[in-house]
Amino acid sequence: MFSIDEVFQYEETIKKSTFIGLFFPLLAINEVQNILNEVKNNYPAASHYPYAYIFGKDQEIFKYFDDKEPTKSAGFVIYDVLKKNKLTNCLCIVIRYFGGIKLGVGGLSRAYRNSVITVINKANLIPLIEWAYLSFSCPYEDWGVVESRLQNYQIVSKTFTTLVNVKIKLPKEEKDGLIAHLINLTNNRLMIDWITQVPSQHLILGDKFRF
Repeated sequence: MFSIDEVFQYEETIKKSTFIGLFFPLLAINEVQNILNEVKNNYPAASHYPYAYIFGKDQEIFKYFDDKEPTKSAGFVIYDVLKKNKLTNCLCIVIRYFGGIKLGVGGLSRAYRNSVITVINKANLIPLIEWAYLSFSCPYEDWGVVESRLQNYQIVSKTFTTLVNVKIKLPKEEKDGLIAHLINLTNNRLMIDWITQVPSQHLILGDKFRF
């Protein structure tokens, strides 16, 4: 899954109708209405403001709205493009200024789809990372090789008692492979204390985006 960390925009004119695609990151669902209100204030003369948003690590929360365009010619098209591109925690609004020439349902759908695809291509997509914490202990004689293997991970805490006690944060999908490798490096002397998944409300995108 992917999302974005800043707003992106694309504009084009088709048969005198102007389409403006706006792509927003979402930190929470309750941001949607505020963004819609702001967009309508910034573009008060627009004819339509269809939109779609997707939220959650499995794209489980979503909504699309055609805003008086023919059914499924606008909002659903926006949603479909977002979903197929594995995007989440984002809102896309495509503003339309009607230029007096009807495009037909097919023409509208193509125009909205092209606006979304183009604004996505302009965006800097950030992978959604699901984190986990791993706590373990190892003998002092193994710490050198273990520490070397952990260079690419965040060490949350490290204490020295009769053993070296370490807590790290790592992508959940890498957890099993790292454990197996550390156990092999220490000839089975590594002791796993616990593993926990970071709660969903603390998942982050890349290194900085939260929901």
